[in-house]
Amino acid sequence: MREQATEFLRVRMWGIDAGEPHRNALAAGDLILVYLGAPERKLLGRAELASAVHDWTPSEAEVYPGDSSGGVLLAQVEEWDPPVPMSTVLSQIDSPDGRADFEAGVVRITADEYETALAVAAGRYGVKTSFSSSNAIDGIGPPENAGFTDASNHASKSA
Repeated sequence: MREQATEFLRVRMWGIDAGEPHRNALAAGDLILVYLGAPERKLLGRAELASAVHDWTPSEAEVYPGDSSGGVLLAQVEEWDPPVPMSTVLSQIDSPDGRADFEAGVVRITADEYETALAVAAGRYGVKTSFSSSNAIDGIGPPENAGFTDASNHASKSA
């Protein structure tokens, strides 16, 4: 699963199924965290969305290594090696709502949770973090347990 998620990052594309909650709230310029769910429960990196959700064009469909018929394009992709354990991020968040398992690939988190993940990645792993956001956060995602959290540049988005 991690290899597939890494391949999506390398081609700068992420599939999003038509029934995925919050898919229409995503827009070009949104900042995201890439999360791999159970059993790994690790953040793999971050990126900026280069597009809103759309059906793949014929040329995009040729390149996309997954099964989704559409999704988002990614820009400024930053892979974290090693990945950041979600348990480490959650230990730094003072919220009873923080968790590592999600029912959907699109998940809304707070700006503080997003910033905490960046701080953990930068401090513990020596990862250079150049993105920041203080606005609302969404998350996106297939395949299955892999997903994103999206730090939106659009504070007016609703969940």
